[in-house]
Amino acid sequence: MTKMYAAAAADFGKPEAEVDMGEIMVVVSELAHIRKKLKKWMKATPVKASMAMLGTSSKIIVEPKGTSLVISPWNYPFNLTFGPMMSAIAAGNTVIH
Repeated sequence: MTKMYAAAAADFGKPEAEVDMGEIMVVVSELAHIRKKLKKWMKATPVKASMAMLGTSSKIIVEPKGTSLVISPWNYPFNLTFGPMMSAIAAGNTVIH
């Protein structure tokens, strides 16, 4: 963690409090949200079957799309790298950074 503070101070002149609030706390709270909701997001959603399929059951099953490329800007490197990366991994995708 101290290497992150030192890098932010050297690159941007950010104090530790700004790194905590603008970078680390945002990512940690997003991770907590993902962990809390992931099982719900992964569940299949039942939907009504069409008239042509009368007597059957239908559901929507979410599936990953593949590989995601995360390109992050320079001004908030930790937050804007790990935020999209965690979302893509939670969706089941692989990530290239």
